[in-house]
Amino acid sequence: TQARREGGGGSSEQRRLLEAMRSAHVVLTPNKVEFERLCRAVKVGEEAEEKFSRAAELAPVVAGRIGENVVMVVKGSRDVICSREETWLCEDEGSPRRAGGQGDVLAGLVLTFSVW
Repeated sequence: TQARREGGGGSSEQRRLLEAMRSAHVVLTPNKVEFERLCRAVKVGEEAEEKFSRAAELAPVVAGRIGENVVMVVKGSRDVICSREETWLCEDEGSPRRAGGQGDVLAGLVLTFSVW
């Protein structure tokens, strides 16, 4: 998407997308770079490195600023699953490096389980 390519929140397309998410039911599955861009877009956190290491703390704030019904699955060595009200951590050891496309599979599975 446009928001994914440009990051930040600076383009009018990104602002429209963020505005559309305010009242929608949304699941976001950002990786490190995407999470940092979302933080910047909604003005959360300070330094880029610090943002990702504080994902468990910052992700619910980011989700809440994006919209009331936003769920985030922040992918990393420790996955963070949260809404603006609840946070779960998955610290189970997985592969040391995720292969390309795993995030796409995750997004598809989340969508499937969401409509079941």
